[in-house]
Amino acid sequence: MDEVSRRISTKVSRNLYYAHAILVVINDELAKKKGILPILDAFDQDATFRTMAR
Repeated sequence: MDEVSRRISTKVSRNLYYAHAILVVINDELAKKKGILPILDAFDQDATFRTMAR
């Protein structure tokens, strides 16, 4: 997620802010390849995402 966030931030003029996210959609292919735990862990480690997610 860190790499993806860095790449996106170079393409958009605004800072990425995940605190308003109420849903995370994970592609079936990615979930089978990497599993969902590393993906969810990356979000959990991001302080802006963690403030609203329950």
